[in-house]
Amino acid sequence: MNENKKLMRKSYSGMGWKLALFGVIATLFQIAYGVGLPSVFGDAITKNSLYIWGQMILPMYMIAFPVTLLLATQQQPVEDKLEKKKMSVGKFIICLFICAGICGVGAIIGFFVNLLAVTLANTQASASGADMLVEMMVGSSPFWRILTVGILAPIIEEILFRKLLVDRVVKYGEWMAIFSSGLMFGLFHGNFNQFFFATGLGMFFAFIYIRTGKIWYTILMHMAVNLTTSVITVGIIQWMDMGQLMQMATMDPNSKQAQVMALEMLPKLLVFYGWVFVLLCFAITGIVLIIVAFAKKKFYLTKPAAYVGRGSFIAAWCNIGMLLFLIYTISNFVVNYLPLNLGA
Repeated sequence: MNENKKLMRKSYSGMGWKLALFGVIATLFQIAYGVGLPSVFGDAITKNSLYIWGQMILPMYMIAFPVTLLLATQQQPVEDKLEKKKMSVGKFIICLFICAGICGVGAIIGFFVNLLAVTLANTQASASGADMLVEMMVGSSPFWRILTVGILAPIIEEILFRKLLVDRVVKYGEWMAIFSSGLMFGLFHGNFNQFFFATGLGMFFAFIYIRTGKIWYTILMHMAVNLTTSVITVGIIQWMDMGQLMQMATMDPNSKQAQVMALEMLPKLLVFYGWVFVLLCFAITGIVLIIVAFAKKKFYLTKPAAYVGRGSFIAAWCNIGMLLFLIYTISNFVVNYLPLNLGA
């Protein structure tokens, strides 16, 4: 094994176990938080929105992230920094459309794969951890959604999976850095609903970061994606009053009460389907732009000085650090799907 390949293995292994540690620390503190606070203040506190969002913010963003950031910067300092290049407003907007295209395709694939996983697990309810997140967002205030999903999550995730990871491995090969950044980001979500579009976005964000050297571009793109889904879409769903909609669905459509309710719900339904149509247009535009970009060879790669060609996948993924990361992330998939079958 040549020297570059050894260094590549060491770099990927180092970031692998650090990102796994990030998840483990966050999980352990979330469990402690969920057990400790109710035991002190009573079970009623679990209904408080501040408690619910605190279980996400404190363990992950205030404890696990600083520890991971400190370990990465102290143990794996970056020697060769990426060249910084400016992106025009026009190109940034094109990138946002591409994000929409990736999300659209990934969400469709994820929906069917998740459905298959739920069916194979022999469960009647959705097994995805993403569904619990959706339920939490639908029942929350816009303030907490904007703060956590719209602002904090994009910043933390881009620093972890782009800034810290890519900076330390890109010198061994851009493609493997992009692939690993995307796949690790997708796996970290722990469910099939989010896995495919998260992996696609992660790879695209990694490419943008490598080409521009500016992490704030991908942070802003990530924010735009999350705010679109967690603020606008969820806000419209809250405004529609899903309880009333479900009640109407169970009524006789020919009854006077059902017809009155349908007329009351019509403006909201028009807004909802109008928004879905807008998202669909964004996604289709993004898909077309992706095809055009590939045709014009806009997604190009370069070979760094320490480039590792043959055997790069083995060097990147077949090491103890990445094994620990895979164990942690795959266990999340198992926990999200299989346990529901145990109680059936």
